[in-house]
Amino acid sequence: ITERMDALDTFIEGLYLEEDEGTTVSPKDMVTDLSNLVGTPIRLSASQQRDMVEDPDSILEDVRSQIELALYNRYLNRLVGAVERRINETVSIDTQEINSGSWSEITSQIIASIEGIYKSRQERYVGRGSAAEASGEEGQISREIKDILADVKGQIGIHLFYQLLLRMPQGTQATFDKKTHRRVMLKKTRLNYLYYASGLVDLSDPEQPTAGILSHLQGALATLQSTWGIIEFTQRTSLLVRDLDEPLKAALQAEFSTETAGKKETTRIVDLPGPVRQFLVEEFGRRALTEIYRQLLLSVITELWVDYLTQMEGLRVSVGLEAYAQRDPLVQYKKRAFELYQELLSNVRMSVVTRMFKYRPQAASQPVEQPTRKEVQQEVQPEEEEPIEERAPEHERVPQPAGAEKPRKSLSTSQKRRRKRRKRK
Repeated sequence: ITERMDALDTFIEGLYLEEDEGTTVSPKDMVTDLSNLVGTPIRLSASQQRDMVEDPDSILEDVRSQIELALYNRYLNRLVGAVERRINETVSIDTQEINSGSWSEITSQIIASIEGIYKSRQERYVGRGSAAEASGEEGQISREIKDILADVKGQIGIHLFYQLLLRMPQGTQATFDKKTHRRVMLKKTRLNYLYYASGLVDLSDPEQPTAGILSHLQGALATLQSTWGIIEFTQRTSLLVRDLDEPLKAALQAEFSTETAGKKETTRIVDLPGPVRQFLVEEFGRRALTEIYRQLLLSVITELWVDYLTQMEGLRVSVGLEAYAQRDPLVQYKKRAFELYQELLSNVRMSVVTRMFKYRPQAASQPVEQPTRKEVQQEVQPEEEEPIEERAPEHERVPQPAGAEKPRKSLSTSQKRRRKRRKRK
């Protein structure tokens, strides 16, 4: 605001100088020049435009109020737009009603609107309590969990509990595909806990939430490893000890020599002692997470590497323009290329760290289905070929006399009908 007010004062002083020099400028051009100078649209009536020519100081206060109001509305709309893009919802705030309010009042209204949005989202996902359940108005997550639990017989295991926790943040949303013009279902993140987490770190010591967040992420990493380990171990319950790879068997022998001493290699891993099974769960989880992070790292590098090559191609084309600024294009190319490469490494690290806790692979490791014996025989046996008519060797063929008709091939029904039509014509 201060910069624009200084520009306005300079413009008014320039009007007085032009008046002393006898230079005449139309009022409309003056308003246009003033709007371009302060960067905001200025609207003056016909009488105010005449006053600007005769006495520029008379319209000074009105122009200042227009500049302040325009900047106020601009930054307010930017703030509301940033909040809407962040929470992916429409913030119900009437900017016309709060033009005269202070920024503290605007902040309170935006926070109240966000709280209302999250409350309605909570009701949509979870429901409104026991009264809603009695009336059948349950939330989406409540209905999904109830449908899953309806098929469960007996006590809920830890494996199902982890599946429910992983399913709660993710949901599906029906959208319209503009390319195929069809209704498609897309995955959507329903819960991210960002707004509620911000309330925990508000007005606190920066070191305290940092240590808490690092401890939480380490616990989340251990939980993810344990979850994937349980999933992988459940899929391998029929696996025998002899089917394990050599490094894993060597680790088992080194860690649990007494527990595995009396066990044969034909023993199933599910029949091993409890500490041994827990060790296998942790090892399976570690391997599954390693494969997941490998896929994540490759996907991030592939995505950002393409962008890096595109930027390098644009730099190669445009670096020649540096010569107009009396700079060596080769030196500038090397400098900018190094900066782009460092930016690529930073973006790879940031993207991997950002996605590693919310990356959802299709399957960490899917067991390969062994083909049946019948399928193997079908693949080995060659396809039946059409019988080839045997022809006599060239020296054994009987020469046909001149004018003799060649043996005709058997005609199909459609070919016979075509020949009959031609003869009739």
